[in-house]
Amino acid sequence: MNEYSIALVVCSVVILVLAALLYAAGRGYLSALTGIGELRAALSQVQADTHDMEDSLRQQRRILYDAHRRISAVTKGLKKPAR
Repeated sequence: MNEYSIALVVCSVVILVLAALLYAAGRGYLSALTGIGELRAALSQVQADTHDMEDSLRQQRRILYDAHRRISAVTKGLKKPAR
């Protein structure tokens, strides 16, 4: 083998190794992107659940406030018992 053949073999090996590394990195990148997509979907679900809970709590707070106002109005109208 002459120097040209050795250089050609070495360059071919380097190209193959780089291609294998890029392939492995690409698979890892795609796997990471898939994981990020799954996390984003889970986060969206949690946010939707939290939003529903906040709406429910807000509605319950309004109901309790209205009941408190009505009870307060009735109790203010009652006279204190004489001792």
